[in-house]
Amino acid sequence: MNLRNGLIIVLLAVLVVFTGVVTGTARAYTSASANQGAAITFYYR
Repeated sequence: MNLRNGLIIVLLAVLVVFTGVVTGTARAYTSASANQGAAITFYYR
């Protein structure tokens, strides 16, 4: 029972870390692509 609770806690921690990494990566990617798009439009104006 104790081992099972520990496993659940570990799985939850991994899920939280994975979600944080995915959202952080997506946010960085969208901001980088937005900056690149702005630079391209500014360059071709």
